[in-house]
Amino acid sequence: MPHDAAPRWSTVGAQAVNFTQQTVQIETDAGTVQARYVIDATGPSAVLGRQFRSIEPIRGFGIASVYAHWEHVDEEPTHA
Repeated sequence: MPHDAAPRWSTVGAQAVNFTQQTVQIETDAGTVQARYVIDATGPSAVLGRQFRSIEPIRGFGIASVYAHWEHVDEEPTHA
């Protein structure tokens, strides 16, 4: 991609994930994608967890999200 070209992103929905000996095939509403590895980053949709019926809620945990941002942090920490 030329350095002045902007990447184009689009969102597709994963419908199913099929595992073979060597690859993973992800069926999306835009077609089928094949890969060696897959990371389920579908969040609450939990495509793989739902497909394999392996979701186990953590009682009392609820839903959480954490974000942090630091500025002007020294690379070497100082010890008191």
